[in-house]
Amino acid sequence: MKQISTEHESDISATRSVERAAGLLRLLVLRHGGVRLTELAERAGLHKTTTLRLLGALERQGLVDRDPKSKLYSLGMELLAAGWTSIEGSLLRECGAAALRRIAEQTGDTVYLSVRSGLESLCVERQEGSFPIKTLTLEVGSRRPLGVGAGSLALLAYLPDEESRIILEGIEPLLTPYQGYSGQMLQGLVDEARRLGYVFNPGLIVSGMQAVAVPVLTTAGAPVAALSVAAITDRMVAERRETIVTLLRQEAAGIEAVLRERGTTSTRTGKKKAT
Repeated sequence: MKQISTEHESDISATRSVERAAGLLRLLVLRHGGVRLTELAERAGLHKTTTLRLLGALERQGLVDRDPKSKLYSLGMELLAAGWTSIEGSLLRECGAAALRRIAEQTGDTVYLSVRSGLESLCVERQEGSFPIKTLTLEVGSRRPLGVGAGSLALLAYLPDEESRIILEGIEPLLTPYQGYSGQMLQGLVDEARRLGYVFNPGLIVSGMQAVAVPVLTTAGAPVAALSVAAITDRMVAERRETIVTLLRQEAAGIEAVLRERGTTSTRTGKKKAT
């Protein structure tokens, strides 16, 4: 009995270590450019010694990198490679990457492909255009709360009414870093996006930069991804903005057609209808 009890306690300890390590990896995903040991420990709610031990184990497996000069921790190449393999193997990313290249070539601007990850949006692909002034507001792997940014808002606005309502009720804590954002404010943006039939971000995050976005929809009318184009304000005048939106819609429809033909059915519904 004592041996069984000891094994059980060992299992619990191992599970706890895995959960803590996963939490540290998630923190590194959310912070780009590296994070110091002290900050990681504080954010994870762990003792500094425990955090160092877990990071050491992750580093030995190639899941975490530590810069010897800055002493900042970041995601390791093994983890990034695994993520890329998974994403690249998906039909959605394959279709999306091709669409982004075409859009970037035609507009000269920066184009993004985003998907939903819980209460956040995740940028899974970015393509830069030829215009010399770049609007690199997101990196591949960047996360934002649903509704913050054009692509992220497209993922939120086209959800069923009840689902979007629940998200808006619970997302408030994630909006703290974004000045001026609130659940109520996002509801207004959702209503405006549904009225327009696309998302327009007039520079709410980065002054002087604007963006438009459309969703890629399932047969049920829910978003599986979002295509967005970002540019400096001078390149987002009303007439050009409509042209870009038309191009985004065409590419979104093309992605949906491919997904439908290969078994992941989807269709465009235009403006989101209230349920």
